[in-house]
Amino acid sequence: MTLNVEPEGLRVYAGQLEAAREAAETARSYVRTTGDFSLHERGAIGVLFSGHHNYLDALSSMRKT
Repeated sequence: MTLNVEPEGLRVYAGQLEAAREAAETARSYVRTTGDFSLHERGAIGVLFSGHHNYLDALSSMRKT
């Protein structure tokens, strides 16, 4: 069994992976800067139901694996 790889095709694929990495990093940065709410911004409902904060923690832990 032989594997033939076209160098230009591999370069194109590498560029697509890099673009996907950059998009994921941009999304992560956006979530980090806009996803956390202060106590004042959360209000009473946010304090009682802390699911949003748990969701952000889950997103962060996914990035680490």
